[in-house]
Amino acid sequence: FIRFRIRPLSSLQAGKKIKNKSFIYFDFNNAVHTNNVTTTIIDCNTSFAFINYSSQNFCFGDSVNATATLSYPSSVAWYVDSVFVSSSQSIFLNLPIGSHQIKLTATNAYCTQDVISNITINPLPLKPVITQSLALLTSSASTGNQWYMNGNIIAGATNISYTVTLDGWYFVEVTDSNGCTNVSDSIYLMVSSVAENQNSDD
Repeated sequence: FIRFRIRPLSSLQAGKKIKNKSFIYFDFNNAVHTNNVTTTIIDCNTSFAFINYSSQNFCFGDSVNATATLSYPSSVAWYVDSVFVSSSQSIFLNLPIGSHQIKLTATNAYCTQDVISNITINPLPLKPVITQSLALLTSSASTGNQWYMNGNIIAGATNISYTVTLDGWYFVEVTDSNGCTNVSDSIYLMVSSVAENQNSDD
């Protein structure tokens, strides 16, 4: 057999792939070529592992989806708050409210790299409560309201109160400054019944 070394050019960049094969000659016979080999230039001082999240904002009850993006083929290990959880490319987590450390350890034949990030699981806003005065519905939340009828958004209905004009099921969704939401119980209103009650009061 033949053993040899090749010093790479200093101009080669990390991630560069070099393909190679050899041809063997016996006397005057046709050449016999070896298998193809691909060599990837790796720089252990350059980041080659990254964490990508499905979202940048997490609320209680959300599934945290994190995926390892690798510049070179590597094995991975995930740790949440210093506890090993998985060696898969992607992880799905349901975490309690508070701050959490996510660590990705990527390892290949030449390098090991740790990528650490911190995420926060935000609490949901208080569940809003609807009070009714005839056809007027009012949310217990002063801001962040969005009114719905029969499960559909009522366009432009974002004030603390909403006046019902059609029969149906109504609820209000509240969104806080973290982008987290909570919804009230539904309430059914019949406009004709409300009008009758209003006329009887007169």
